[in-house]
Amino acid sequence: MSARNDTTQRLPERPEGPLRLLALFGDQRRTFDLPASGTVTVGRGDSADFCVDDQAISRKHVSFHLGESLTVEDLGSANGTRVGGRSVAPRTPTALLPGELVEIGQTLLVVQRAHELGHQVRVDEHAYFESRLEDECGASGRAQRTFAVVRVRAPGWPPASAEARLAALTRPGDVLARYGPAEYELLWVDTEAKTIPGRLAPLRRELEELDPRAGVAAVAFPSDGRTAAQLLERLGAALRGVTETPVEANSMDGLRAIVGRVAASPLSVLITGETGVGKGVLAREIHLRSPRSRGPLVILNCAELSSSLLEAELFGFERGAFTGASSSKPGMVETADGGTLVLDEVAEMDLANQAKLLQVLGERQVRRLGSVRPRSVDVRVVAATNRDLPAEVERGAFRRDLYFRLAGMTLEIPPLRERRNEIGALARAFIAEFARSAGLAEVPTLSSAALEALARYSWPGNVRELRNAIERAVVLSDGEPIVPANLPVERRWAPVPPASGARPHGGDERARIEEALARCGGSQVRAAALLGISRRTLVTRLTDLGLPRPRKSRPAAD
Repeated sequence: MSARNDTTQRLPERPEGPLRLLALFGDQRRTFDLPASGTVTVGRGDSADFCVDDQAISRKHVSFHLGESLTVEDLGSANGTRVGGRSVAPRTPTALLPGELVEIGQTLLVVQRAHELGHQVRVDEHAYFESRLEDECGASGRAQRTFAVVRVRAPGWPPASAEARLAALTRPGDVLARYGPAEYELLWVDTEAKTIPGRLAPLRRELEELDPRAGVAAVAFPSDGRTAAQLLERLGAALRGVTETPVEANSMDGLRAIVGRVAASPLSVLITGETGVGKGVLAREIHLRSPRSRGPLVILNCAELSSSLLEAELFGFERGAFTGASSSKPGMVETADGGTLVLDEVAEMDLANQAKLLQVLGERQVRRLGSVRPRSVDVRVVAATNRDLPAEVERGAFRRDLYFRLAGMTLEIPPLRERRNEIGALARAFIAEFARSAGLAEVPTLSSAALEALARYSWPGNVRELRNAIERAVVLSDGEPIVPANLPVERRWAPVPPASGARPHGGDERARIEEALARCGGSQVRAAALLGISRRTLVTRLTDLGLPRPRKSRPAAD
């Protein structure tokens, strides 16, 4: 990375077009036309060329030097100057690019081209951004134009500074929006893919110096996707290292198209689908894309706790409420106040706790165990299950009124065997992830024979099972191309015929459990881990389906 005081290396020539200086102080917004050459001083004193009423800056705080290059110089101020989030040495000209943020006292300064200041930049919400993105996909597709979508994660940046800096990167027609806590997104219209790195370079440098958790990613239409869902998904994968969401599945386009609208609504959401399809990932995405994204995200697996422990964890308790309660503790419902509560495996909740949860959702109040005083809460619930909840209602295992309360909107994720076209993309994404974590110099390739083996398998454990198989394959490949011999699906597991129904119920569920137990030599612990459920849940499934408890045998050798 070049030094900050190298004026010619970062900006060898003066930016084209007239420049203006934008100053943001509190609610004030002022501009100053900059000359083609010369020096302009900024401070709170009358002797400064551009006077700003900020008592935290010096009478002559900084000067901007214009000509063949653009630089900024701290004039020995009392409180210093920051460029791109980094303090600069006094009396030393520092190279500056149009759009970079200069911080003095409580004032933000941005040099912009004059024609770019004619539009008022507004920071929108994600729902509007996604709507505009969908419109732009259609319009650009018809006109054969290109555009870019950018996402920025800046956890160490105050919101005002981040929004001012990102606003400087917009032009008339562009859109700036909030994606989530400390995350923003930009829609750059009429932008070619080859110009994206240059426009992002100064911002990327600032983010690298700001916080190691910061990052920036960009995708282009149509090379990276032709729909809003595809572009947003690839953008999130690029920013987060491709560790969460499935990539490019035609059978899921309909689901992805409505996720943004569902997230923006206040409705409770019920996510259904087989074990391992990514219900937890979708629940997190709904939270991050919702107006509650700045609030807490609290996740509770209802199958992991007994009835009494679940009650205490969910609703909280007061000191002395039961033996061992030496201090008061808020429950998950209280902790999620203002945010989202995710109830995973909600069908495992017993009827008594179902009744209490229904009362909380109806009254928007929660009463801790041992307390007589209710507490008001504002919580959105996203529930997830791999069971057929309507069938559970009919057999009396789940309350009908709670089901209707939770299923304000139901989203069903199809199993991986119905999305075989995305297996290759997912496998390659997981290979890259595990190669990085293993410190491999090069990412192993996936041979065509290995891809064919992956496509033939039915994946009863869905994406989670695929991820585990790829992790093992990367270890076994030792950096070499991944071949069928590295894949457990090719060496040991017999393919299972695809199930006729999408819901994990009845014969479909019985077949998957029997196959998992057979593959694990009767070990209930290993079979439960393979299915992605707890051993207690597996035992309950065996009882419900009338399956005998297996006797553990020696598993087949690899």
